[in-house]
Amino acid sequence: MSLLSFLASAAGGTLLGGATQFLGSLVGEAKEWSASKRRIAEIAALKEKQIAVAEVEAFAKAVEGTNSTTYSLPPNAASWMHGLMTIAAFCTQMVRPCMVAGACLYIWTRPNEELAGLHGEILTVSFACIYFWLGVRHQLSKSK
Repeated sequence: MSLLSFLASAAGGTLLGGATQFLGSLVGEAKEWSASKRRIAEIAALKEKQIAVAEVEAFAKAVEGTNSTTYSLPPNAASWMHGLMTIAAFCTQMVRPCMVAGACLYIWTRPNEELAGLHGEILTVSFACIYFWLGVRHQLSKSK
């Protein structure tokens, strides 16, 4: 009996149909598994996107009040007083950036021999400078 005649028979057709149905169900399961993995990846990407958007919004809120000045002279004040107050406001706003830049310049211009065992301290000072520049400003803008 040849293979073709066996497959054409009732027993061969039943076996061939069962094998075809089994392969079809395997392909269906593989499609479902692939779709499930894709949905999980989409959900993870959506969560990462939401976290990134929240971080950007938090940063924008933290630096929201950095450009405003706090002085208000009466409109009939002399023009030289407005100029003087503008210079004073600029100097006031430049204190923190200059302190951070000065601390970084001081730390990173030290010779390597002095910095050899101070990696933890350098990290602490860097964090403190960044917190002082951004974190304190954010807290001050919330308290107003």
